[in-house]
Amino acid sequence: MSRTIEIVLPLPGGLVYDRADGETQSLFKSVNIILTAKIKEDELNPSTNSSATPDSPSDYLASLCHNIWCNGDSSFAAMEFLLHSSSSAIETLDSRSRAIKLILPRVQGYISRSDFLEQRLVGSEGVERVQSFCRPRQFVMPLSAAQEEWAGIFQILGNAIGGILLDDSKQVNPVSQLSRLEAVLEKRLSVQWIMPQPIMRKQLAFVDGRARETTECMLRTAKSLGIGMVVLDQPNHWLELPEAVNLRDRFVAFNLSTDEGLSMRIVEALNGLDLHLDGLVTNTELYASQVAEAATFLGLPSEPIRAFDICRDKYKQQVTSGNAALRIAKGQEVGSVVTGETEFPVVVKPTSGANSEGVTKVHDLKGLEEAADRIFNSAYEHVSNLNAASVEPYCSGPEVDANFVLQDGEILFVEIADDFPKAGDSGEQGSPSVFKETGLLYPSGLDAAELEMVKTSLHQTLLKFGFRSGVFHVEARVRNSSKQYGISNGIFDLERVAEQHGIEPPSCFLIEVNPRIPGIMGTEAVRNMYGVDYFALHLLSAVQDKERAAALSQPFCDGPQFWSNVVFIIPDRGGILASGDIGDDLKERCPDLWRNISSYSCCFEKGQRVPDPAADEVPWLAWFVVISRVGRRDLLGISQRLKMEVRYDLL
Repeated sequence: MSRTIEIVLPLPGGLVYDRADGETQSLFKSVNIILTAKIKEDELNPSTNSSATPDSPSDYLASLCHNIWCNGDSSFAAMEFLLHSSSSAIETLDSRSRAIKLILPRVQGYISRSDFLEQRLVGSEGVERVQSFCRPRQFVMPLSAAQEEWAGIFQILGNAIGGILLDDSKQVNPVSQLSRLEAVLEKRLSVQWIMPQPIMRKQLAFVDGRARETTECMLRTAKSLGIGMVVLDQPNHWLELPEAVNLRDRFVAFNLSTDEGLSMRIVEALNGLDLHLDGLVTNTELYASQVAEAATFLGLPSEPIRAFDICRDKYKQQVTSGNAALRIAKGQEVGSVVTGETEFPVVVKPTSGANSEGVTKVHDLKGLEEAADRIFNSAYEHVSNLNAASVEPYCSGPEVDANFVLQDGEILFVEIADDFPKAGDSGEQGSPSVFKETGLLYPSGLDAAELEMVKTSLHQTLLKFGFRSGVFHVEARVRNSSKQYGISNGIFDLERVAEQHGIEPPSCFLIEVNPRIPGIMGTEAVRNMYGVDYFALHLLSAVQDKERAAALSQPFCDGPQFWSNVVFIIPDRGGILASGDIGDDLKERCPDLWRNISSYSCCFEKGQRVPDPAADEVPWLAWFVVISRVGRRDLLGISQRLKMEVRYDLL
């Protein structure tokens, strides 16, 4: 007996709506294909709608892929996709049908990023595999009316720019699956991802590639956009290795120390290369000011140096934004700075730094003196040349993380998440006073009026600092919010405050502005929820590709596809990790729970030292992005179960 594939081609369908002007614009059309494996006798009677031959169906399909009109090399990727899908149908033991949908262009133009379909369809229910068939910046064009009249399967494959294989695990009728997917495509592909003008290849210098997971994502995104990357970092970096050659164009080893000479070392390193650059960028706030100086010296586009200088100094940020703050210089008597008008508790932090290193809440002058002494006598990973500390008011309102994408001063995209209370938010003196993240929930549960107030206030702060374009990660709190954190029916979340008379209306209190994209966990959460990729927008802004940045900053037209919570697993003590990857263990033990995990990362390997959670080092064992399609409360319940199910051993 042999198994053959019947290919059924329903009518093409699929329009996408141009949300810019509200009118229907035909950017793509889709063709539905149903692959059915059927048991037949060895002596086959080939028919016009069957791919049966005495050889395997895969061999037969491959043999026919020649002399067809196509969109460049995309036909080969399309054929591979069809062969893979056919193989999965052949392997089906109960003769179930497999459904695939091919995406074809309705307009001619240039692909905005080669993995656009994969990016916009992450997390789609009922989808097993998504594959784009195009190269970066590739020109595509539709079949003509005459070609469509006689187009068969191989002409369609030659014109296809992407394919989607639907999941058949639930044995749903494939025609119904395809119909539902069509509605999903209308919502998710509603942006101008086929650009009308040619996309020129750009070359970008990237300073600091130390965080491997984040840097790999950045470099792969650059490749999909057709942007070449020259990486500058310390000698003996992992990007120097032969296996990293496909991620970057060049690697330049140089001294990355954050001293006064860094900007000129960047200039000298780049001047020594015989190549054209279109921009210079970093994703680390510690280097942002010097990178801006180097870009200005080289005549490359950059935001104002002054804006980055303000961000580098936490005290300057507070003063510029209008908040009361004090500055304590190294060696200065704390009592000479603090006045009788200083209201405790206050937050004290290094004027420069990252990852909340050295940030503590203190309740009196003695605590402030001890905190300042620790700052000036500690060796922090992300702080160098420390000569001052900033003393700021403590705001007890709900904290938010707001990520902005700006272009010429206007907001292209913004989303706001709830940053759940940290150890330092405890009201009790003597409790842990550090401010490490415990959870980030998207989208925020604050009232719409408060969110609009936060957006407007922080947008004006960015403009006041001097920023006009780029991606910015901003942290703030809401004074006099209508909500506060509490426990209701076992769930810890925001809840409405009883109405109080005589208090001032809600206002925004800035914590800090970071001129960079958020951490990878937040970046992935937003990409999966909204279809907006901060990595891509950061790179496009750096090379001033305004058209693509504006197009790719558009979220799904029906809003976020689910609720997301970044859950940080914080150990109760430090020690040596004696167990393996906690994510792999959880996946094996709790497959039902794992279905609600969109991404995760284990921060330590077996045998590594895990710092005490009260230390200034990052204390997370791992982080998980948890999702729910039901609602916020359901999401928090799943997150609560996740924390209970996670297992690890510390020695």
